[in-house]
Amino acid sequence: MIYLLDHNSTIPMFYEIADYVAEGKVQYTAFRSESPRRPYIRRFSQGLQGRAFQQCFDWGRDSFQWMAFTDLDEMLVLTDPKYNSSLPALLRNYEEHGAVLAHWVRLGSSGVEERQPGQGLLETFTKCTPVRDHVKGIANLRYASLGINAHTFFYHGGRRGIRPGDNRRVGVAHALRK
Repeated sequence: MIYLLDHNSTIPMFYEIADYVAEGKVQYTAFRSESPRRPYIRRFSQGLQGRAFQQCFDWGRDSFQWMAFTDLDEMLVLTDPKYNSSLPALLRNYEEHGAVLAHWVRLGSSGVEERQPGQGLLETFTKCTPVRDHVKGIANLRYASLGINAHTFFYHGGRRGIRPGDNRRVGVAHALRK
């Protein structure tokens, strides 16, 4: 199930995903807000994005074990051949952890002005920023809850987030050195 919260889109996403909504694969929620981001909100949980994330935790907790919090322009690329590009295969290995973490990188234009018809995103845009400390996570809803910002979780039951590959573990602050 995908929970898609469409906030103030100029062109609503619904028309692109209507078939998935009809099949029950996507729960689409459109909402409007004229309120700008407020820098004086001291807690992430009180801001618009924090409240939206908490709603997703509430919706998913009784039905799912895992939840990724991503923007529409973000993707997860599995490069370890032992998982055969299968996210469920990866997650099965980490069910006792609070989250599975992956380094966050940005893809650039790679000098491409127009993508060729039929050419995939990852085939076209091959240049990205170097791997840094910042990571994104897929929360294990049994052990994770809303964190201090959009890229962190709080963990319960002695659990922590883990980075596949080297099995490095991290608590609340989602920054890992290479």
